[in-house]
Amino acid sequence: EFVGDTFPVFKFLRPADTAGGERKCLDLALARTERPLTGGGTRDFVTHSDTSITIEDDLARRDFTWNAMALDIVSGEFIDPFGGISDLQNGIIRAVGNPAERFLEDRTRCLRGLRFAATFGFLFEPATWKALISFAPNMNDQRADGEFILKRELVGREFARSLERAPVATLELWEQSGMLGVLFPEIERLARIEQRRDFHPEGDVMTHTKKALAALPANADLSLIIATLFHDLGKATKFQLFDRQTRTALPLEISPEEFSTRHFDPQRHLIKNIDHEIDSEIMAADIMRRYAFAAVPGVDTDLIRYLVREHMFHGLMNWKLAKIEKTLFDRQGRPLWGLYELARVDAAGSHNDMTFAETVKHYIDEMLALREEQAKVPARVLD
Repeated sequence: EFVGDTFPVFKFLRPADTAGGERKCLDLALARTERPLTGGGTRDFVTHSDTSITIEDDLARRDFTWNAMALDIVSGEFIDPFGGISDLQNGIIRAVGNPAERFLEDRTRCLRGLRFAATFGFLFEPATWKALISFAPNMNDQRADGEFILKRELVGREFARSLERAPVATLELWEQSGMLGVLFPEIERLARIEQRRDFHPEGDVMTHTKKALAALPANADLSLIIATLFHDLGKATKFQLFDRQTRTALPLEISPEEFSTRHFDPQRHLIKNIDHEIDSEIMAADIMRRYAFAAVPGVDTDLIRYLVREHMFHGLMNWKLAKIEKTLFDRQGRPLWGLYELARVDAAGSHNDMTFAETVKHYIDEMLALREEQAKVPARVLD
């Protein structure tokens, strides 16, 4: 069977390994070359395939050197024209040929390179890193019809996949490359938003967010990782300034970023971010809609919004039991352990006082135990 819209692929059904077993499909693609058109989108190229194209010609169109290797299954020869095996062994990310040309062909390669660096701990070869940084200002470029050249869903997918494996490294690499400020300015600005130091001795909101992400368990659910990243976005918009001595409100005639980086004095100034969780949820919802997070496997956008919105429920101890249960359990009666984890990492990212987090855990444990006991009682007794 011959398939493929942009380049030819031949599909062969292999015989089943056992009688009555499932037949496996083998895809064979011809060696090809690609010629970029305009823009640098994932489909902005034309391909050419024929028997005169060598494997070296085919490998020259790949993104990074260790993706440009091949094995001759007849002779057993290992084909590595660009030094991919050496770069792989040394943990180096190096573009094939001219880095600027590779990124111009497909801007998604910039984000894929950042994901490889974050998840594997690889380092960029200097020319490749320089070219990647130079592309950051162009990641929001649009065609004449208003369509983004770099598809928004690809941004969301690459960012989320990288966060899932290495949240702190992902955030730092996107910062350093300039991609965070271009594609996620709501997150990038957190590095310039100061906090109330008696609650947050660690300093700015970005530092707090990174410490919270670092405190997540290694097997943390992707939705919890994203909720942790988004939980304090609203501190930039709910920024209120008070005189520490008199506790009176002070006018803020400049942006919170400029004040935080140039004028903040923890001895004189008191910062409050009342109801920041409300704005945090609104901003989180906008980001997830903008980059189609709902289409990313493992992402529950409703859960993320709930965790972000409810993470400041410190009045829990004064609530009625019905309200506590409604907050800590979903509609199916399952415990929302993400609220406990977010409370825990929120504390770990600042003062490290786990009192509130442990209170949340206590309530969940007690309610689960009560349900277990009730389940043992015959229904007619309960009636």
